Amino acid sequence: MTRCFICNRIKEEGTNHWWAIYLSITTPSDQMSLTIAPFGSMAGVEGSSYKPLCGNNCTQKCIERWLTTGSVEPAKVAGESA
Repeated sequence: MTRCFICNRIKEEGTNHWWAIYLSITTPSDQMSLTIAPFGSMAGVEGSSYKPLCGNNCTQKCIERWLTTGSVEPAKVAGESA
């Protein structure tokens, strides 16, 4: 079962508006790059640590998070342990 990384929505069979977003390190500068691809193109990619996103709104939220914090992970709440 696939769930959206941002809103936790479950992907239904036959939906085609989902995206996959993943980070990779580009060489030789070792900078992080963000890649967005249609979700179906990520199916079966071994070793990929992509995050599924259910549509444009969640994709935009994830990109905004990346641009403002440099991470796609949600901010930790004060007092929350890892």
